[in-house]
Amino acid sequence: MASNRPPAPATAAVYIDDTPIQARNASINYSGSTVPYIFDLERIEVLRGPQGTLFGSSSQGGAIRFITPTPSLTSYSVYARARASIVDDGDPSYEAGVAVGGPIIADRLGFRVSFLQREEGGWIDRQSWQDPNDRNPNSNATHASIFRGALNIAPTDWLSIQPSLYYQNVKQDDRPALYTVCPATIPLAPTVNPCPRGVADPDSGDFTSYAPFAQPQSDRFILPAMKVVAELEPMTVTAVSSYLYRKSNAFNDATHTNDRVSLEPAGCSRSFPAFAR
Repeated sequence: MASNRPPAPATAAVYIDDTPIQARNASINYSGSTVPYIFDLERIEVLRGPQGTLFGSSSQGGAIRFITPTPSLTSYSVYARARASIVDDGDPSYEAGVAVGGPIIADRLGFRVSFLQREEGGWIDRQSWQDPNDRNPNSNATHASIFRGALNIAPTDWLSIQPSLYYQNVKQDDRPALYTVCPATIPLAPTVNPCPRGVADPDSGDFTSYAPFAQPQSDRFILPAMKVVAELEPMTVTAVSSYLYRKSNAFNDATHTNDRVSLEPAGCSRSFPAFAR
């Protein structure tokens, strides 16, 4: 029976500066909340415990804020980062990013731009349980592109106008899903292996997914924002307007899992093809 209840709010708030980016929880929302890949940061604030007074109903368990640098009106700065790694039984990974900023007009107009490209190598081998010739090693590679641009406009000494744009696009070639536990629930003959095929063994370096086809995912969002800060002694007035546009596509197939759960307890899995790993 379908439920008319609205999706429940998230229990932990995630903010980029002053904009919440968490998603509401729903049975069909397999994507969940987006994960920011920001690398050019001033600081990260972790607020533990209920934070509903400042951050609303989605922060019963706390809030995390990714605070980005404000473009400087007085000095230039450059920040760069590169990383490379290799995963056991997988492909290499790397990332490279650069951020630069400084005054365009001293004390009146500043800018900051940053870009990051991240490539994470796959480590799961997809072997279709239906076709012995359909095999894709290290199938779950991830590709991420991140851009942020911001201006700091100070027409007077007490007023600051800060428009910004954040863009993130993350694509995954296949789901990182493995079946590692045999669901057999009835005794089988001692000579029968209750988990003959279709189950990965990470302890032995076997990260094999027996999904019949690849299940790619993508998560893209754009976040334009406008922040206005007025220093009016003895108080500061801040106004923030922002808009979050997110498009997430995910392809999920549970054929292999359902077959093992519903058929293997009856011993039917012994009729599945026993492909070589």
